[in-house]
Amino acid sequence: MQLENGLLPRGVDYLTTVVAKQRITIPPEKLGGGKEGFDELVTFIGAPLFPKVGNADTIMERLEEGKIGSPVKTRLVAFANVSAAPIRIQIGDDEPTYFDLYVTLSPTMESPGQTVFYSDDGVSGAFESEISLAPLFELRPLGAKGGSSIFIDTGITPIPGFPMRLGTVKSTWTLNPTTENDVRHFAGRSIFYTGEVMIQAYGERHELLAACAKRQAQLVDEVDLGRFARIDFPTPKRFTNLEINRWLDGGTKR
Repeated sequence: MQLENGLLPRGVDYLTTVVAKQRITIPPEKLGGGKEGFDELVTFIGAPLFPKVGNADTIMERLEEGKIGSPVKTRLVAFANVSAAPIRIQIGDDEPTYFDLYVTLSPTMESPGQTVFYSDDGVSGAFESEISLAPLFELRPLGAKGGSSIFIDTGITPIPGFPMRLGTVKSTWTLNPTTENDVRHFAGRSIFYTGEVMIQAYGERHELLAACAKRQAQLVDEVDLGRFARIDFPTPKRFTNLEINRWLDGGTKR
């Protein structure tokens, strides 16, 4: 398969997170209830969105046809990561409370970006991209203390570093799936990723704030999927990733 009329088609692409490390800083006033602030480097893993998209935890939409070598507008359609281990927050003089930290997309702010694709043969090549990530954080308490989750929507409640400007190190793509299990979107053409996609973010003083490795998402069987999903992640998230159901149903109209 080659590009038609030399143009990249509009479409939807699917990625899964190998591992991500992110500096998370939450001031105490954002947590409430006498809690101390949080400022640590957190390791995240992917939380697959739905079985229909295999182990995909990131869905990227290309919003327009594009020329090779020219910027193509994009946006994140859905995103789901969870801390690899619980985080610890002190509450007054009591014993610390532990939380699973979940990250989805803000329901109040888009996460737009752009990608530049390069190719010599019209079939495959390299790309560079950048995106502004506006997440929703959920701190879900663990243990006997229980309690309600703490939600922080960075679209309306900014915290240090967010929305975050992320960029990829040059990575590779192809129009043709490399395996029969590559997740694809039939209502709009998908592009497939042939190696790890390395993503980074830097602060004002050029300090590294985030580093993430993603790869092409794969369809997996129920046994494999169970290894990825610690809980039924999307169920309590009905006000986030608002457009995921439309894409899973095969629609492409905005």
